[in-house]
Amino acid sequence: MKVEFMNEITYRTWTKQDGSAIEALISDSFHLEQYVPEPRVLAQLKHTYLQSCLAEQTFARVAVRDGRPVGVIMCNAKGRYRLLPHLPALWATLWHQLRMSAASRRYGCSTESFHQMHRIYHSLTAGRAQRYDGVLTLFAVDKACRGAGIGRELLHQAEAYLTDCGVRRIYLYTDSTCNTAFYDCHGFSRADRRAFSSAVPGSTEEASMSVYLYEKQYPEEEPPCGSP
Repeated sequence: MKVEFMNEITYRTWTKQDGSAIEALISDSFHLEQYVPEPRVLAQLKHTYLQSCLAEQTFARVAVRDGRPVGVIMCNAKGRYRLLPHLPALWATLWHQLRMSAASRRYGCSTESFHQMHRIYHSLTAGRAQRYDGVLTLFAVDKACRGAGIGRELLHQAEAYLTDCGVRRIYLYTDSTCNTAFYDCHGFSRADRRAFSSAVPGSTEEASMSVYLYEKQYPEEEPPCGSP
């Protein structure tokens, strides 16, 4: 069912005040509780996830409805990245990783599934990193607001930024629990796949999924008429 409230949505640059709402979007969209069910460990995982995205991004936009962020996109144009402005987010990522590890030991909640997922991410781009000059680092829309074109508009704004920066090929990670058809419909192609299984908290069963590497190439701009 199509959601009709696009005229109520505004788009703006991310601010620090959006942190809690964005962390909630991250947790709901990527099902972080299936990796870390202990709330105190999960809280540090959400902090770590957001700060790691902020440490990498060069562009961050949020979609807002009734004063609350209901969508977010972050991307990186490698040619625009500068280390110094990102140092606070890098330090915050490390700090929350340390706190997550301490909480994991204290409350007996393993974070191995989360780390295993990230190892899979790195394996997908192994030997390919040099072909990309951009990446979508974070993309999530509130479940209650999907179908209204919010994701499409956020992607449009991010891609406008990337192409203005001269980016020619980007990549992103996603998995079979997400709406991969969205990327198929917006010019992305599936470059690789890995299988992933993790223990289901409180059960002897395992949850299985596929993890994907998607990429998209943008055409080079044609020179003006009369240019050599």
